[in-house]
Amino acid sequence: MIEWLDHRTTGDLLVYPPVGHALAALPHARAGVADAALEGITDENYRWV
Repeated sequence: MIEWLDHRTTGDLLVYPPVGHALAALPHARAGVADAALEGITDENYRWV
């Protein structure tokens, strides 16, 4: 099932890769970014399900 969500509500979603906080920080859904790199994924900053 696919459920479309507002990008500002994705901060707490358990998605992989963990892009929720980066998406939620965008001013609008089609906003560009200067650097698309995210921090590394580790056991300390990601809950593996």
